[in-house]
Amino acid sequence: MWSRIRRIGSAAAGALLLAGGLLSQPTLADVVEGQATFVSEDKAIAFGFTVPDVTDDDFFFSIRIPKDYSWGAIGLGSEDMDGALVLMIYRNEEGNNVTFSPRYSRGDYEPTYYPQFEYLTLPGTGITDDHLVFSAHCLSGCRSWPGGYMDINDNNQKGIYALGPRESLRSNDPAAPIKYHSRYGSFGIQMGQTLGHADAPELSDKSENQFTEQHEQKSGKFDAKSTFHAVAMILVFIVLLPIGVFVLRVANSVKGHAVIQGISLLGALGGLGLGVITSFHYQRSRKFVSTHQVIGFIVIAGLIGQFVIGVLHHLRFKKRQVPGKLRPVHLWLGRIVILLGAVDAFIGFQFALASMLNIILAILILLLTATVSLLTFHKGLRARISGHRASAGSGFVFPSSSAAAKGYNNPPEPWRRDLDDDAVPYRDSVTGGGEGSGKRGGGERGIDLGRREYSPSPQQIGLMDVNATRVARNQDLGPEQSTRDFV
Repeated sequence: MWSRIRRIGSAAAGALLLAGGLLSQPTLADVVEGQATFVSEDKAIAFGFTVPDVTDDDFFFSIRIPKDYSWGAIGLGSEDMDGALVLMIYRNEEGNNVTFSPRYSRGDYEPTYYPQFEYLTLPGTGITDDHLVFSAHCLSGCRSWPGGYMDINDNNQKGIYALGPRESLRSNDPAAPIKYHSRYGSFGIQMGQTLGHADAPELSDKSENQFTEQHEQKSGKFDAKSTFHAVAMILVFIVLLPIGVFVLRVANSVKGHAVIQGISLLGALGGLGLGVITSFHYQRSRKFVSTHQVIGFIVIAGLIGQFVIGVLHHLRFKKRQVPGKLRPVHLWLGRIVILLGAVDAFIGFQFALASMLNIILAILILLLTATVSLLTFHKGLRARISGHRASAGSGFVFPSSSAAAKGYNNPPEPWRRDLDDDAVPYRDSVTGGGEGSGKRGGGERGIDLGRREYSPSPQQIGLMDVNATRVARNQDLGPEQSTRDFV
């Protein structure tokens, strides 16, 4: 009896152990046999990988990212960008499917499209549960590529991942330009655990790391050099240079104009340097042949020339006090530089895949233009009012005359001047004895001017005396003539 009880107890214990073992096994959603699975710490990207055979060149892979990221990518064969095979996905142009972009990287810049990567898209690819999912079977160009390779026997094979900014990118082009990543990291894969399984990897919300280990994760990244390049150039061509013109034309400050011109030139050169450096980060700008870059070089050359011409013009004017031929060149070259700089700013945002910023730029230009126009109109109105007040007691002055604009009033006409008795230019004495001969106005009510000596003004010294010709004049004026003789 006791033996039968012991046998029943042993069977029950074995059943409990078996049941416990079955319950402790992970589900298929958590672990897939023969599949290496990587999930980033923030759950933003997941990657599955299997290798069907050691001798062939193929492998299976799957990538899964939230659809609010512009793009996502996995890099294999390297712990940094240099030498990595990049498997990138983003939404197609219609927004209802996924575009796959195989690339390879040769440094810390945008990877190059890799058309030799041959693959077969597998079922399950598309947009599911607000995620982009892409599954494929690589057929050729899988384990080696320009600048790198992958060792499937390495139990610590390096890998990297990256995600673009949270914005829209829709394109059917596998070589579409992309923006700088917003987060990235690295991980390792135990390749030996993935061999011998010719199946597409499975990924879901419940996927966890399997035969992988995350090494690094960084977020909040952006292309600072590109941002500072845009800020510097907008400050120079949209803000500082127009203010420099305003300071000269409205505030009449030559020194302020020169200082602002110098600061603008230094800022533009600094922005040029940042633009050149950041151009090496992207495939679309590495050759310096884009419209934005060509116009930018022309504008910088024009700004340098305009500054030099302005200095030469100022030195010449200071020496001769006469505007020279360089003045219109400096003036018109400055206008062209500002206009081209503003146009190139709009082209630059388009080139940087940030077209929405053109709206902010347009609003900024309109506000600055309105402000400068109001201040200029206000100064002109004050000048007109001051000119009218100053000319009220000294004859009419045209408001648009240059003298009035400069604050000077024209002298009154000769017939408006008051006669000064002390300035009577007669050499001979004038007596008050006759009937009107020595009196102004004639008659008894005339004023006796008395005897005065003529004193020539400094401007008349050295001129011939007109009285010396009186002897030769004929005092006989001829017979009296009537008005009919003149008709």
